[in-house]
Amino acid sequence: MPDRRKKKLILPRLQFRITLAFMATAVVVLATMGSLVTWLLSSDRIHVPPGAEPLLDQVHTILAVAFGMTMLLLVPLTIFVGLRVTHIVAGPVHRFDVFLNQVLRGERPPDCRLRHGDELQEICALINEATRPLREHVVEAEEPAEGASKAA
Repeated sequence: MPDRRKKKLILPRLQFRITLAFMATAVVVLATMGSLVTWLLSSDRIHVPPGAEPLLDQVHTILAVAFGMTMLLLVPLTIFVGLRVTHIVAGPVHRFDVFLNQVLRGERPPDCRLRHGDELQEICALINEATRPLREHVVEAEEPAEGASKAA
């Protein structure tokens, strides 16, 4: 598949910032859930059957271990998913940057194309439409100059 990009960190700063936002959201949700469970299991909120007091005393330890183990799974998974998801946005943004810089340098790049499955396809088409007159104008401006030099 020549269409696949192997480099996953196209715009590392952007991708890490978005991934960090994913991770922060997941940690806040996990901490909120842990706090709510702890609050709900506090002895004055529930009826504790006789003999279950020792288990209730261990609730905080059990929840801390569960929180820690979940974090061990959550952090790498969030990083993997975050980088994977941001790749389909960062790739097109990088492609737009390269394409527009080519146009600014006076080059005549072919239409900007994105990989199948990338986001921002509509913006790519809009960029092509917006730059087409400029790219065609450059071609028209060069043709008469070539013809004039041949006539001389």
